[in-house]
Amino acid sequence: MAETEGANVGADVGVDVGVDVGVVGGGAGTEAEDQQQQQQQQQEKEQSRGGSALRPKDSALAEGATEEGDDEGGATERPEHDVRDEDGEAEPEREEHAEAGEGGDQTEGTAKEGDEENDRGEGDERGESDDDDDEENEQGEAEEEHDDDEEEEEEWLDPFPDLDVDELEQRVFEQQEANETLRLETECLQRYFDRQQADAVETDDEDAQETVQVKERTTRRRSRSMRSSARSAASTAPTVLTDVQKSDIAQRDLDYLRAQLKQFKEESLQKVHTLQAVIAESEVRLMEIPKLEMLFDDEVTRSAELSRSGKVETDALRAFYRRRMKQCETLKDKLNVKNQTMRAHKQRAVSQLKAKDEIGGHLHQVDFEQLKIENEQFSVDIDKRNKELSKLKSAAGRTNQTLEKFKDRLRVLQAESDRVAVEISSREDLIRRIAAERQRVDSAHAKLKARSNSLSQQLEDHRVPEVLDLVKQQATMPKLQQTVRTMERKLDLAQMEFDHTRRSLRSTRRLTATRK
Repeated sequence: MAETEGANVGADVGVDVGVDVGVVGGGAGTEAEDQQQQQQQQQEKEQSRGGSALRPKDSALAEGATEEGDDEGGATERPEHDVRDEDGEAEPEREEHAEAGEGGDQTEGTAKEGDEENDRGEGDERGESDDDDDEENEQGEAEEEHDDDEEEEEEWLDPFPDLDVDELEQRVFEQQEANETLRLETECLQRYFDRQQADAVETDDEDAQETVQVKERTTRRRSRSMRSSARSAASTAPTVLTDVQKSDIAQRDLDYLRAQLKQFKEESLQKVHTLQAVIAESEVRLMEIPKLEMLFDDEVTRSAELSRSGKVETDALRAFYRRRMKQCETLKDKLNVKNQTMRAHKQRAVSQLKAKDEIGGHLHQVDFEQLKIENEQFSVDIDKRNKELSKLKSAAGRTNQTLEKFKDRLRVLQAESDRVAVEISSREDLIRRIAAERQRVDSAHAKLKARSNSLSQQLEDHRVPEVLDLVKQQATMPKLQQTVRTMERKLDLAQMEFDHTRRSLRSTRRLTATRK
């Protein structure tokens, strides 16, 4: 039962697509294919008659599979009732319609060869008649489905007892994907048909005056043949496009969309350039307005303030506008020269491109693909080089930072070295002064020692003098003692200064050795 319903859905959708394709292409298929399709359709009718009582009402698979077919192709499940409900006649009239359908196909083929321009004008009449037939068909179908549903509520059985919910969901999902694919193909075919119809309408508009009488003769014949062919399509297999035809239609649709996108980009780019030029001109004028206002105030308004009457002088105003017009004329001449120069550059560039095309030949798609591959390779190489350059820049930055640190340290050490050199020179000067002072102290010490020795010798050789001499010597004794104490004090000071100088000299030598 599920296979029967799936076949019915496929037949319904195929009939719709086949009718559209028949309108575009004028009917397709050989006699052998028609016979096979009629046999398959009869088998499907027998299966649908035998299993109509077992059709599920609320099955998820039936709803997913017949979602599009219930409204448009319900006539496939009950073809006998459809014919009777639509035309209000019995089986003989259906045979007449079938014969009329065959004749309509032949008439349609001949009309396509001879009157291909008239097909578009008759589509409206066919659409109106088909809409009326569809409304009557839907009303009859609704009544019959209501009666069938009442019978099926009592006799309903599960058509898929061996399938669980997951398998049913999987089938529903697959059917939904197939429906989505079919919808996309139908939309693509519809766009292709609309473009072909638009082209045909343009051709019809050009030749409308020559084909008015032919249209009037063939309108009724074409409408009858299309209705009969639409009815006979339900009893025959639908016209199916091959993969090559689908690919061709899809490629044409893709090329059309690309052309539209390219045209939109060019128009948008032109609008952007125009708006940018307008914005630049507006900015220039906005910058000129304050300057012109200041100039007008200086030349016209201020002269009016200085005049006795306090009114604007006509001569000043005329002179201002005369100078302004002259400036505008000069600017216009400059812009004209610039425009001519740019046109010359453009013409030269166009001529160079034409010369290159003539020399190198026309480029093909393979050349563009090769250029794209080379561009990608060069882009990868450029990215690698940019990364290496960034690494080298970071390394150079780190090196510069280290160099600056060493330079700062060198400046500090150089300043310290200069300070130490100054200190060394001062210490050497101090050492020289201390050495000279030491020599003086040594000479004074030697003199004092010699005098002390002489005094000691005199003391040893001393003889008791006379009382008068003793009195004299005692009188000179305090002076001599004072002199001795003074000399001893000087000796102590010289010794202390000598020790201090020696320690300073040692520390200076040690510091110099450490620096080296």
